[in-house]
Amino acid sequence: MRAAFKPPINRAVPWLIFGAVLMPALATAVVGIVILALWTVPRDIVLGVLTLVFSAFALAGSILAVTLLWRQHRLVRLQAEFVAHVSHELRTPLASIRMYVDTLRLGRVTSPQETDEFLEALARETSRLSALVEQLLGFRTASMGAAVTREAVVPAELVRETLEPFRHDPSVGSRLTIDVEPGLPEVIIDREAFRGAMANLVRNAVAYGGDGEIDVKARLVDGRVSFEVRDRGPGIPQDEQRRVFKRFERGRATADAGIPGLGLGLAIVKQFADAHGGQVVLDSTPGQGSTFAIRLPQAGEGEGG
Repeated sequence: MRAAFKPPINRAVPWLIFGAVLMPALATAVVGIVILALWTVPRDIVLGVLTLVFSAFALAGSILAVTLLWRQHRLVRLQAEFVAHVSHELRTPLASIRMYVDTLRLGRVTSPQETDEFLEALARETSRLSALVEQLLGFRTASMGAAVTREAVVPAELVRETLEPFRHDPSVGSRLTIDVEPGLPEVIIDREAFRGAMANLVRNAVAYGGDGEIDVKARLVDGRVSFEVRDRGPGIPQDEQRRVFKRFERGRATADAGIPGLGLGLAIVKQFADAHGGQVVLDSTPGQGSTFAIRLPQAGEGEGG
């Protein structure tokens, strides 16, 4: 995969620019300074100024060219890593689904108990695949900018809609506790984008939060409506807490444990909050779990925060 996505930028190009443009421009600037320092007639001043202006444009152009080349190189590398990572994450559940389906189709399952186990495994892998696809679609939508369809919605209704699919999942529903503060003001949001962001927080708690309870709360904090998801997992070290909101970034412990994921869920959450004038707050202590909160302005406040 790496060979197929080799960056189309020769590493020698920046050095060629440095040697063929940057160094001559610096030398020209020195000449201009010398002319100005040793001038004898007025035309020497004009010549010195023109020389310095020429060298300044050459320097600025070469620096800009190197910067653009480096950014292009980095974007191509990120694209290659993204394609490779997504391909791997999608192939894993697809391979499992195909194996279970082939086993059932060939009649190798001989008891109702085994059939139930295979069907449960199929449902689990299908759910995992669906979550990956939703993350990719959510990331694409969030990357396109602020949501265009927004409406005033009651927080309790949002929480109910978001958690409804999780209630029917036996591995998750029994762990959920919900606490919605009564009388919360409405928020103006894209309903589907909110559901996607909150679902990412719940999935994050399920995947990385251990086997303990998952608390979902909606309350008023500092004049904003705060939607919170708390897990009882290992927590996130302080030095990683800002990094986990970046695209394709995952915590060291998560990566070392081999827990599947694209590193997009929390990036989608942050993009959603930013687009709606809100913020994402993380409160986590290693060994004591993590609490992620999306804090949104009330309907009457606007979205400038």
